Amino acid sequence: MVRFLLSLCLLLFSKLTAQDFPASASPDHVAIEGTNLYLVPPTGFRPSENFKGFQHPDIATSMIMVMEIPGPFTEVTGGFTEEALTRQGMTLNGKESTKLGPYDALLLAVDQTAQGMDFAKHILVYGDSTATTLVNATFLKDSVALGRRMRRSILSTYVDADEMSDPRAALDFTLDEERGDLLFVSVMGNGMLFNRDGRIPTRDASQIGLIADRSYAEVDIANRRNFPALRIHELPGDYTFSEDAAPVPVKIDGLEGYALEAHNDEENLYQVILYREGGGYYIFVGTYHPETPGALDDIRAVINSFQRK
Repeated sequence: MVRFLLSLCLLLFSKLTAQDFPASASPDHVAIEGTNLYLVPPTGFRPSENFKGFQHPDIATSMIMVMEIPGPFTEVTGGFTEEALTRQGMTLNGKESTKLGPYDALLLAVDQTAQGMDFAKHILVYGDSTATTLVNATFLKDSVALGRRMRRSILSTYVDADEMSDPRAALDFTLDEERGDLLFVSVMGNGMLFNRDGRIPTRDASQIGLIADRSYAEVDIANRRNFPALRIHELPGDYTFSEDAAPVPVKIDGLEGYALEAHNDEENLYQVILYREGGGYYIFVGTYHPETPGALDDIRAVINSFQRK
């Protein structure tokens, strides 16, 4: 019976149309800081302190997360095919094109197994030729009633296209990109992306870029000196280390951590990890063409401007 109800829920979700989205925000709508989005959160859900969106204080496996992507809607959603999602360990159960205000949009129903648990996701994707936003509602697959409530919350999404939001407002840290002659590109999750020309994809021949992020989890890292190398090995690009490469202790804004350099056949990488009080960390990953003059100095200068709010 549970499996039947879930299948019915996903089927209904896949048949939604543009008329399901409100034309204005109601008194029950809650603004998501740093965006021009408003949602009616499910009962018991509160604005998250760890990401843009909502979470329940007693249900760690359920959340509604907003993620901005600095890429055109058609390009980003081109990756939401059944084949592409399958390669990422997801099962596509429903997909429908629609509109959210003036924006093209997609509604997706997806299943995914992670950490030994079966999850279901209701995902709203919308955007234009410059940027794309995902509103991702995740819950345990067997939590059918909760899934219905999270579906209703997704369908309550209202975007105020005329509102000028500050995407950096919801972050708990700041960086001064002018210290290294970089430009702000966008906020992604808990972090920011910078490069020389402020465009994605960049047209800058130096290929210099910097990603600054904060971990969602507050788990304490047991071996803090070895963790930076493990983190680099998780990055795409097959980076390797020089024989004399070793983590260098750093301290910025009162937080201690390590810096580590690596490289591949195309670019150099400079990573700094600062460990947060109470668990978790901030991570900064700069990449640049080896022959770009002053690139590493510029990346270091921006990272050294890090301050917590």
